[in-house]
Amino acid sequence: MAFWGRKKSAEQAAPDGKSARLQFAKKAAYLYGRLDWDLAVDFIRDAVARDKAAAGNDSAAPSPSWGDMAVSLLMMHDGGGQQHKRYILAQLDADFLAAQCRKGAVPWPTALEAKAGALGAEALAEFMALAGDVFSQRDLDAALRLAVITQNKQELLMTYEGYAKSEYKFYRFGNSAPAARTLLEKGASLKDGNADLLLKSVEQNNFELVRALVDGGADLSAGGRNAQYCAAENNHEVIAQYLLEKLWALELFVKVDEQTLSETKRLDSHGNALKLVFNFESRRVTEIFTGPATEEKPQGAMLSHRFDDYEPAALKAAFDKLVALGGHPRPPEAAARLDKAPMEKPAGFAPGGPKKQPGK
Repeated sequence: MAFWGRKKSAEQAAPDGKSARLQFAKKAAYLYGRLDWDLAVDFIRDAVARDKAAAGNDSAAPSPSWGDMAVSLLMMHDGGGQQHKRYILAQLDADFLAAQCRKGAVPWPTALEAKAGALGAEALAEFMALAGDVFSQRDLDAALRLAVITQNKQELLMTYEGYAKSEYKFYRFGNSAPAARTLLEKGASLKDGNADLLLKSVEQNNFELVRALVDGGADLSAGGRNAQYCAAENNHEVIAQYLLEKLWALELFVKVDEQTLSETKRLDSHGNALKLVFNFESRRVTEIFTGPATEEKPQGAMLSHRFDDYEPAALKAAFDKLVALGGHPRPPEAAARLDKAPMEKPAGFAPGGPKKQPGK
């Protein structure tokens, strides 16, 4: 009779005798092909427990061990996809999983991704401590992505009674602020392929994850404004306010070049702001509205003013700030400079009029 819902121990799955390995392999293939991944985890744990019991009793243990065989058969199994294997590997003890990686049964990056995506920071940190310096920058970045992005897997579990007694089981991966912090502390990067992770964390409405990424070096100057807009539009108020304050501190005054200062003024808590660009070379102030676009006020609406028509106190404050930031602006009261080369006098002309050509 087919086994559907009952858990069997490794002893039942792999009886002693000539057919032990064959029975073990059949059992592994059956459990790894099922949709209840926790049964597969129990199968491997039972195999490891059997190895430990054999070692304690000084009895003969197979080579490879039952635990080694269970993991090898898992890695060779084609069904279930990568999420299936990651989930099972993540539940295994860090010591045992690291040992399997050293034996070559499990690639180190695969084990890291499993621990990063399926469990919290403690299990991940323990495994990384055992691994040492085996991970490349690419490995760390890939694991960070799995730790951040939510992935939900839903499987329909069959029972012996058939579909009438079947039920759904859910497996969840990622969206872990502690795991993300651990990986960032170990050197994972938020650049290049991971530059979108801040926006992903905002979409998931996980404030602690957003804060972990900002603390870990997320480039707010590049993607912070879009992330803040996303939070505001989706009514993630805590995240929206947090990012707005971070952007406000970051974008308040920016030295664009030696003669230009950018100043951002927050208008409200919805992401609306006024950016003022003071150009001391052309002696003009440009006002740019930034924020969610509306019919009355489209995003990027812009006005330009001459220095002569602008508030002198604001010009003086901008001048002092640009100097403090290392710029060398022309004083706001200085006359406009065209910086055009002097015109050359046409040939044949003199102050008294055109010269007469000889013989004419």
